[in-house]
Amino acid sequence: MIFSLKTTQKITSQDVIFGAVDILSTDSLTCGIIKLLHLGGIAMGKSFNQKLKLLYIMQMLKENTDENHAMSANDIISALAKQGISAERKSIYDDIERLKLFGCDILSRRSEPKGYYLASRDFEIAELKLLVDAVQSSKFITEKKSNQLIHKIEQLASRHEAQTLQRQVVVSNRIKTMNESIYYNIDKLHSAISSDVKITFKYCSWTLAKKLEPKRTVQITP
Repeated sequence: MIFSLKTTQKITSQDVIFGAVDILSTDSLTCGIIKLLHLGGIAMGKSFNQKLKLLYIMQMLKENTDENHAMSANDIISALAKQGISAERKSIYDDIERLKLFGCDILSRRSEPKGYYLASRDFEIAELKLLVDAVQSSKFITEKKSNQLIHKIEQLASRHEAQTLQRQVVVSNRIKTMNESIYYNIDKLHSAISSDVKITFKYCSWTLAKKLEPKRTVQITP
């Protein structure tokens, strides 16, 4: 089939391709072109994900493993497949070795549960429990901010260990402030003290009309 284009406008290669596809819409070649473009897009997506394989492995070991929970090579291959990444057992072994060379403390277990696990982290679980308890017991941090901070602390542990942190924070009748700005005011005070900056603040009290009434002003110099 022969076709021609006559126009005074500049024709780009993209125009020619789309024009050919439009003219050949009843031909089986169109299906071939569309299928080729579709498969090309899928291949590019898979190729991009393939480059992220090492990062995905490091992330899943961080989130899913600890001393009592491991992931086998088959577990890792299955998890990677969900991300559109193909892998073989040998490539997993090589990737684990690369992560070890990078500094990740990854150990393998031959007894149940068999597999690889992240043996050490920046914080031990006992240290994380101490941080969670400090946040939860602090009166100047609101309940909302406490929950946000605790959630961030949980990210430093595996999802299995994070459950033990969640059980620890169940405390009833604990007094918490309702003023969200206190959290940021404390940070400003620490910054001022470390920078040797003068601090000025006012003592206030609530009136019967529920209004804040300044009592006195205090300045603290370095």
